Amino acid sequence: MTCSSEVNTTRDEWNEEDISGYHFHTYFFQNNVQSSGHAERLRTRVETNIANGLLNACITSEVYYDPVGPHPVGMFITCCNKTSMTPALSWFVQNHGNLSVLIHPLTREVLADHTDKATFLGKSMPLDLPTLPPVVKQPLKCIPEHVFRRTDD
Repeated sequence: MTCSSEVNTTRDEWNEEDISGYHFHTYFFQNNVQSSGHAERLRTRVETNIANGLLNACITSEVYYDPVGPHPVGMFITCCNKTSMTPALSWFVQNHGNLSVLIHPLTREVLADHTDKATFLGKSMPLDLPTLPPVVKQPLKCIPEHVFRRTDD
């Protein structure tokens, strides 16, 4: 067995101020009734925990029943500011069940946010990376509706 000592060298320094928040993309198989039902119930529980104050600095998106942007399957987003990252991570670790959750920061480096700076709870899923810009002028905001708006509506 070999062990890689490779380290991410995309940046030499790290600045917490570069991060505007965190996305938790909860993935589900949109053509599977059990999987989509589990995701819908999980989203309801997230919203309950937002309302009761456990995840008070978080918001959720609508449920996307088709792949959107770089995301390969149905999903919903929970976006949290930095002060809610720890309780949100703890909650998702304990409650995601068999659903995969992509967690990444929101910075100007969109491509790196979804790759080098990202992690999965559960099984990882491939992303359609060419849909992502490498860098943007401003960090992404929570629930970027302009990214996921359907063009066929």
